[in-house]
Amino acid sequence: MVQDPLRRIGTLEVSFVWPAGLPQESKDLLRKAAASCPVLRSLRKDLRVELRFEEP
Repeated sequence: MVQDPLRRIGTLEVSFVWPAGLPQESKDLLRKAAASCPVLRSLRKDLRVELRFEEP
């Protein structure tokens, strides 16, 4: 948590776990969608967002 000026979340960690057998084309498309998500873009600029993509 960030203490100054108020107690706020400093980092948001988001993990995506691919279903088994998901084609690489789909993974690439979903990565692009996650990076350009309008909700992600609406968050405060000082909030660090970490997107992780994992195999099952």
